[in-house]
Amino acid sequence: MFQQGKFADAKTYIEQAVNLDEPDAVLLEHLGDVYYKLNDKQKAVEYWKKSLAKGNSDPTLQRKLNDETWYE
Repeated sequence: MFQQGKFADAKTYIEQAVNLDEPDAVLLEHLGDVYYKLNDKQKAVEYWKKSLAKGNSDPTLQRKLNDETWYE
């Protein structure tokens, strides 16, 4: 859904997955991406930080946090 530009729908499904189980780092990063696309940069950064804290070492995630912007 994210790739189709259906960000509100993607947010709903990812939030459900996050609330069902202990979310992994990638899922948290994706939720941050969705929030960014929904123009909620504060929430995006919050979830990117949670992803980093879960051990996500992807250089793109670090770049998102440094610049507070979304990168593919």
